[in-house]
Amino acid sequence: LIVSCSNLIEVKQVHLIAESLSKIKNYEIKWVHFGDGKLKKDIIDYCKKNFPKNIRAEFKGRVLNKEVLKYYIDEVPDLFINLSSSEGIPMSIMEAMSCSIPVIATNVGGASEIVNNENGLLLEKEFKTEEVKAFIKSYYRMSKVFKNKFRKEAYSTWNKFYNADKNYNLFIEKIS
Repeated sequence: LIVSCSNLIEVKQVHLIAESLSKIKNYEIKWVHFGDGKLKKDIIDYCKKNFPKNIRAEFKGRVLNKEVLKYYIDEVPDLFINLSSSEGIPMSIMEAMSCSIPVIATNVGGASEIVNNENGLLLEKEFKTEEVKAFIKSYYRMSKVFKNKFRKEAYSTWNKFYNADKNYNLFIEKIS
């Protein structure tokens, strides 16, 4: 199970997730996308025309944040993908990592502050979809031990740098 969460607009490059997945032939993969936007129909049409039988896509549309997080916890996705061409520090990546989901992201904005090769894959801004495909395939070939290392590191990164409850208390202690 691979998940993504963003508006379906040009800058988010969700079509590149679809292109990357369309190249994977020998793994059963379900891709679930949370979010809506003007490119929804185009991306759904691309998936219908180009996905092999082993790849399924589900577009959930705009969903409440708590429902997205519940889905992450209940369904335990393998990977989260954000291939945006521009970002700040993406909240969607922080939320995925808070649920121990390794991340594939582009090195734009603050993504490099949260994603690295120990908790996922950080791609250059001008990446090739072949790189995404290759990482996904290698991830699915990994032993459970290695996958769990990625998961633990994803959570650890979030907990250390982005856990608001923990960091708020530390901040209060420092200024007291």
